[in-house]
Amino acid sequence: MTLEKACRWQPGQETAALASTRGPVQRQFDADPRVAQFFAANASQQREDKARWQNAVEKARQRGLVDGDESKVTASQHVRSFSKARRNPLKHAEVLLKETSLHFDEIAEITGLNVYEVVGIKLKLRKAA
Repeated sequence: MTLEKACRWQPGQETAALASTRGPVQRQFDADPRVAQFFAANASQQREDKARWQNAVEKARQRGLVDGDESKVTASQHVRSFSKARRNPLKHAEVLLKETSLHFDEIAEITGLNVYEVVGIKLKLRKAA
């Protein structure tokens, strides 16, 4: 576009250069056989992947493996055995006071001690001035 044509241009008026580039690009994309080939190849690859996956799942089931959903159900039904060995509540409170920033009432709830015992432990942990 020359400078003279640009000066004569009015808003709302479409230039010939823009009009000629818009239409054929869309039509060229729709008519391009490579696009159709790409989509056909993509669809066939998806079908092959799905068939391979289904085949692998079927072989796993034949070997006795279970789906993830079934294993979750059995895992949730599994009874956990807890050890009878427990940490000494006083030592546990001491470790929690040293290594965490939990509040006294939270430590008391965890250890089973009362708040006053936890505060007493905290005071005993302080160094003499």
